[in-house]
Amino acid sequence: MLQRRQTLIQKLPDLALLTALRALAFALWPWPMRWRIGLGGAAGWLAGRLSKRRALALNNLKRVFSSDPSKTRRALFSILDDSYRDLGRTFIEFLMSPTLSSEYIESHIAVEGDDRLAQMVSEGKGVVLFTGHFGNWEFLNLMASTRGYRLAVLARLQKLHRTDAFLNGLREKRGARVVLRGMETRHLYRVLKAGGLAGILADQDGGTEGIHAPLFGRASSYPRGIARFTFVTGAPAVPVFSVRVAPDRHRIFIGSEIRLRPGEAEAIFEQRAVAEFSRQLEGMVLKYPTQWLWAHRRWKSSPERDVLVLDDGRKGHVNQSLALASRVADHRGNKSTTRVQTLSVEYRSSGTRALLTLYGILTRGRLWGGMRLARWALTDVSYRALSTAPADAVISCGSGTEAVNLIVAADCRARACYIHKPQFGRSRFAAVMAPGHDRLRQERKTVQLPGAVSFVNRQRLEELRAAARAKVGIEPEDRVLAFLVGGPSKMAPWDFKTLERAFFGLREILQELKLYLVATTSRRTDSATEAAFESSFVGAPLCAVALIANRENPAGAYEGILAAADCILVTADSVSMVSEAVSTGKPVGVIVAGDRAFMAPKFRRFLDEQIRMELVTEVTPDHLRNFLHSAWTQRAASDAGEDPLSRAAALLAL
Repeated sequence: MLQRRQTLIQKLPDLALLTALRALAFALWPWPMRWRIGLGGAAGWLAGRLSKRRALALNNLKRVFSSDPSKTRRALFSILDDSYRDLGRTFIEFLMSPTLSSEYIESHIAVEGDDRLAQMVSEGKGVVLFTGHFGNWEFLNLMASTRGYRLAVLARLQKLHRTDAFLNGLREKRGARVVLRGMETRHLYRVLKAGGLAGILADQDGGTEGIHAPLFGRASSYPRGIARFTFVTGAPAVPVFSVRVAPDRHRIFIGSEIRLRPGEAEAIFEQRAVAEFSRQLEGMVLKYPTQWLWAHRRWKSSPERDVLVLDDGRKGHVNQSLALASRVADHRGNKSTTRVQTLSVEYRSSGTRALLTLYGILTRGRLWGGMRLARWALTDVSYRALSTAPADAVISCGSGTEAVNLIVAADCRARACYIHKPQFGRSRFAAVMAPGHDRLRQERKTVQLPGAVSFVNRQRLEELRAAARAKVGIEPEDRVLAFLVGGPSKMAPWDFKTLERAFFGLREILQELKLYLVATTSRRTDSATEAAFESSFVGAPLCAVALIANRENPAGAYEGILAAADCILVTADSVSMVSEAVSTGKPVGVIVAGDRAFMAPKFRRFLDEQIRMELVTEVTPDHLRNFLHSAWTQRAASDAGEDPLSRAAALLAL
């Protein structure tokens, strides 16, 4: 009894839909065709506004038109609305197709390239028609029937069997033979052998084992086997597209034919045929973008993914996000392509940022209103870029990006990753990364870090080491100290006199220990510290590099400094800078240029944890000599344990 009840429940949606379709067809029977099409357009537009797949369709549009500045968000929505409107018209035309007379078909459906199709049919081998979910693809059946061609169309058995049988019956009433995939495909070969037409919807995703061909610059999967009918029978294949040129008028375009070359292997021919169909489909979509069915997962099985990194203007934050994006690419492997795009998050004012953050807290990250909120809160330039960018994952760091991260991820149906302690809760994110000192509760989607996310890759530093040293005239056997100078911060206020003592003391120690120095300030360094840094190190003996970042900061210089060093000194003012030094695996000394009592509690916790784990050594100006004497015998930090970046990349599951 239970099994029968379950079967009945499964049949109910099928029966309900079938009844609704028959009732609709009956109700529309006395209406003029023009009215029916108008109703279909209105219903399609409304369905598009309510569709759960609207976000998917919008993201597909972004993938295709993101590089076109004329395709604003409003323009993309206009294309999307027209696409749904045409889909509604197409459905009504198909539902009422048995009522259409031959005169109506001849007067409302024109064929461009009719003579070429007739020539191919006259060869007697049949013709394989490749088409897609474009315009009213069902009208290819009407075109064939009015010209006396025998047509068989390849179809998949749908889950709602009764409704599927009803729709296939509509096709067969106009003369087509519906052939289901599997054993029934032999009927399609018979039609071709008899000189008829075989219709195949070829633009669906073919899965991971499909044939990949470029579509709008992205590798796209197409079903295997669609070219086999041509290979086996020798029948020419030709892409065919139906275009709606007016609400009730259509033009069918016969594309360039694809023929088997003498001696060509099946695999090579199939790849070539699919690539040619993809090329012609792309041209038609670019010319008539409203005609394609955007609301399907066309790039579901593509090996290419888009990662969007949000930049809040803070170099340390964006570097952390880029480090995770790089690890996502590594996690996906060499056979996949990960496109990383960085876009700025710029607010109109501190007030709009504060209000958007408050709204996010009150809604627990739901942020109802989405992109409308972003349009109000962000500058026009920032909004335009973010609202038209495609994304499969959105990564950001810092409280200023949290709300925008969730808004953009929801708009693109992407997975959101946040590097910071979230203010809105963790439920809306696929992954949250935060340092241990933030005391974030551990759960499946939470990744705890020993410090900040670091862009540093030890293997890459080792590869750069020799070149970085040679560039500044340092021999391979020389000992090199890197000195990273930040700036006073809320985390750790500075005592300038203490730091100045460290500068002058370090200059003397370099001579004593015969150490080369590679040093740099940061963009946060204040002018007084820069002046002391310049007088102490610029032009000093054994100082190979002394960069003042606010004056000059060559690309790759910071990474080169880390690569050249054997030991690193870093000022205690930035979690990111200390974490980057630790990530090199080299001995790290942290100069505390001030009273620990004035440090922010969470920064003090971070520093204490780094010291407890023996990742850093706390150094005062009076203990510089002792640290540097012992640094050369210290063991490099271990790589043991789970890599937090790899875990976060796995959580994003791209």
